[in-house]
Amino acid sequence: MKCLFVILLFLMAVPSPALTRESIAVMDLRAIGVNQSLAEAVSENLRTMLILSGAFRVVERDQLEKILAEYKLSQAGITENRHAIEIGTLAEAGLIMIGSITRMFESYTINARLLDVKSGVSVLAQKVEIGSEAEFPGKIDQLAAFFSKKSAGLSTPAPDTLSDITGTYRVKGSDYVGRLGIKKHKATYQTTWLIDNSATGEAEQSFTGVGIIHNNMFSVHYSERDDQANRGVAIYDVLLNGEQLRGLYTSVENSTATGTLRFENGEKIKE
Repeated sequence: MKCLFVILLFLMAVPSPALTRESIAVMDLRAIGVNQSLAEAVSENLRTMLILSGAFRVVERDQLEKILAEYKLSQAGITENRHAIEIGTLAEAGLIMIGSITRMFESYTINARLLDVKSGVSVLAQKVEIGSEAEFPGKIDQLAAFFSKKSAGLSTPAPDTLSDITGTYRVKGSDYVGRLGIKKHKATYQTTWLIDNSATGEAEQSFTGVGIIHNNMFSVHYSERDDQANRGVAIYDVLLNGEQLRGLYTSVENSTATGTLRFENGEKIKE
């Protein structure tokens, strides 16, 4: 009994992983040449992905707004390090992220930097280029993955350090949902899609494909089982060691959709 009591005391003294994660406050990105609502939407998606990464305890936006209201400031006005550090201190965050989203012609750029609240020093910075609106979800996920990995002292995976993408994913597109199964065969991956088109009133479809992964990008060529002429290609960002897929696909034979990029989101199902 005495031994058990000592073990319990030891376990109570060991900090829980959830409690040792760094707290981070993510300020809304500054909008330059874009609508402020877009900047807020990108910022909110970035917060969500940082939460899902499990690397941080993320301060809720409502809490930040309350602090800003007390000092009669707006998130869009937090552009200087000293202001950001003050807000981070009041929010009891160890890190604070500030940045901007800009538009030039048809392309966008997100700049983000991470500040250490205690030292006031910028500890990480990253920039992502976005060629079209369809690329936003994947690029936001890429940005969150960068900060999650770097903040934990992890380097970007080497080309031969592959994420585990085998398994089943729940996938969602603009007008359909489905299941994507991936099995590895030597250096390639065999895929099967079961697509529910009930949102458009069309019949269920089944596709098979083969793909390869390189630098955490998964590329696939696929075709419909009942209509081999209906073929296409897809490419995904592999995120969170294979827990999520974010990518684009397009038909290459279907005359009504050939060359039209569409976004697809996938989350691995725990089985």
